[in-house]
Amino acid sequence: MPSNQNKKISNRRKKSENEQLGIHSLPTELVEIERNLVENWLISLKHWLHINASSARKIIVGFISAVVLFFIFLFIHSFIIEKQNAKYYSILVTYEQLKDDNAVKIDEQKLTKLIKISDKLCNSIWSTRYSNNGCLLSAVLSDEAGNKKEAADYLAKFSSRVNSKAMAAYTAFLAGYFYETNHDLERSMTLYKKLDSYVDEKNGKDLALFHQGRILYYNDKLPEAEKSFKEIIEKYKTSAYFNNAKNYLMLIQMKKIQPVEQKK
Repeated sequence: MPSNQNKKISNRRKKSENEQLGIHSLPTELVEIERNLVENWLISLKHWLHINASSARKIIVGFISAVVLFFIFLFIHSFIIEKQNAKYYSILVTYEQLKDDNAVKIDEQKLTKLIKISDKLCNSIWSTRYSNNGCLLSAVLSDEAGNKKEAADYLAKFSSRVNSKAMAAYTAFLAGYFYETNHDLERSMTLYKKLDSYVDEKNGKDLALFHQGRILYYNDKLPEAEKSFKEIIEKYKTSAYFNNAKNYLMLIQMKKIQPVEQKK
């Protein structure tokens, strides 16, 4: 009798300990249901594999092939990044040496050769951050060589690739400004529109509107230009372009009046 009582006491203790720890024994019926479900699933899988042995082999081979290809891709990607990285810094070092060796003027032939190397990096088939930076470096080198249009082309290419919106906006603006000063207004407008997509209402929207308005004004698209300048006047009263926008609106009004006066 005492031993039975001791067993009951120990069982009660275990039960109370389990309850304190948040452990509750599952009903045997539930355990049986779960076991049966697992067994049925395994039987169904075995049956499917037996009937569709060919499909199963294809799935396994496909999965292994995908894993192998993934690791091959990682290896190739790492190899290309290292190679482009080495080329990028090699160009930078060579450029710095050219500047140090020729304090007054850089050797044009050596600079042209360096631009060709940088161009290859920029136009690499496998795009990485180093190939993208190669476009920016090509822009700097082209500008150094006095090729403003080429510099603008490289800046536009860099702007379309870079992940940073701030850097994309800055380089798009520079490229647009280069085209504008070289009287390529169509390409300039394309980049100012891109600039519009990179900036928001609080940062840079007024700059994009102003430069778009100027290109529209130069192309005699007065209603569209007027709309851009009016938006600056109405929404960006503290803008650095506020007064210039007012001046352009006055010029637009004068252009509108001139044809009427000529008819008279």
